[in-house]
Amino acid sequence: MAANPPENELTDLFGYLSLDSREDVKSLALEYLLGLTGSVDGIKFIENNLKLVEKVIELTSEKSQGVQKDACVFLLNASASQIVARKLENLNTFELILPQIVDKDCIFADKAAMLLSNLTRSEQGCELCLKSVEKTPQYSLKKIFDVLCNEKYNEHVELHHLATFLSNMSRLKVVRMLVLDKVGDLMQKLSPYVGFQKSVVRRKGIVGIIRNCCFEYDCHDWLLGDNVDILPTLLLSLAGPEEFSESENDKLPMDLQYLGDDKERETDHEIRMMLIECLMMLCSTKSGRQYIQEKNAYVIIRELHKWEKDENVCKAIENLVQILIGDEPEDNMANLHEVEIPDEIKAQFEQCDEKNLE
Repeated sequence: MAANPPENELTDLFGYLSLDSREDVKSLALEYLLGLTGSVDGIKFIENNLKLVEKVIELTSEKSQGVQKDACVFLLNASASQIVARKLENLNTFELILPQIVDKDCIFADKAAMLLSNLTRSEQGCELCLKSVEKTPQYSLKKIFDVLCNEKYNEHVELHHLATFLSNMSRLKVVRMLVLDKVGDLMQKLSPYVGFQKSVVRRKGIVGIIRNCCFEYDCHDWLLGDNVDILPTLLLSLAGPEEFSESENDKLPMDLQYLGDDKERETDHEIRMMLIECLMMLCSTKSGRQYIQEKNAYVIIRELHKWEKDENVCKAIENLVQILIGDEPEDNMANLHEVEIPDEIKAQFEQCDEKNLE
C-alpha cells in the first residue's frame, strides 16, 4: 500500500504527471497514485489534493494507450469517492471519456464505461453528461446505445457497464424519449437483452432503462402494442417451469406457452423487483391493465409468488396481484398514477419513484 507523499513532494508529482514528461515517468507516477486508491487514507489524500485529479484527467488524452489506461483506472477507482466524483463531473471528463467508448480499438473501454457509470450516479452528473454529449454530437447517446446493442463492436472488451451508464442517464426525460422514439428502434434493440445470460450487469442495466421508460405513461400502449410487444419479454424472465392447463396456456402470449421443465427464472432478485415494477406501472393505465389481464399474466405472477423467497419482491408481487385480480376502478380512477390509491399499493409505486431510480 502506497504511503501518502510529503507535502513538499507534491510539486514534483505534479511535474511527473505533465503531458510533456517522459512516458516512463508518467507511468511510474500513475502507478504510485493507483496505489493510493487502494486505501482509505490514500483516498482522503486525493480528496484533499484534487489538483492531482485534474492532472490525471489531462493524461487521458496521452498518445500512449498504457498511460491512458492507467489514468482511466485511477479516475475509476478514485471516483468511488463522492468528493472526487463531483470534481470529475464538473470538469470536462465526459468529453474525454466518451470518445474512448466509441473507439473500436480502445483496450480499456470497459474501464471508461464503469467510470461513466460512477459519474452519473447523481442526477446532476447525468445532466452534466448530457451537456457534454450536446457539445460532441459525434459521440451522441444514440451512438452509445448502438454500441451497447452491438456485442461485437469492440473485440477487446465487453462493455456491459454501458447498460448501467445508460440506465442512469434514462432518469432524464430527454433520454427516455430517445429510447421511446417511435421512428427509431432502440427499445426493440434493447428488449432482447432482458434475458441476456452472459452478464447480470447488462441485464440489470437494460431492465433499468425499460423501467425508467415506463414512467412515460403516454407510451404504454405503444410499449404493449405490436411494434414493441414488451409484455412477453418482461414475463418470460419471471416465468418458471410450471405447467399450466390448456385453457391457461391458450390465453398466454405465444412466447410463454409450454416453456418446458428446464425454464429458469431470473436469478437476481433486484432484477425481478424491477420487472415487477415495470408491470406495476404498465398496469397503472386502464388500457394497459386490461391488456395485461387479457394476456393472462396473472398465472405467471401467481407461480412466481409461490417460488419467490425475497420478502420485498413478495410484497411487490402481492401488490401487483391485487391490481390484476381486483375489481376495476371507477372511470374517474381508471389511471392509477393520477389518483389516490390504497396505501399498500401506493407504497410500491413510491419505491420506484422516478427521482430515486438507480
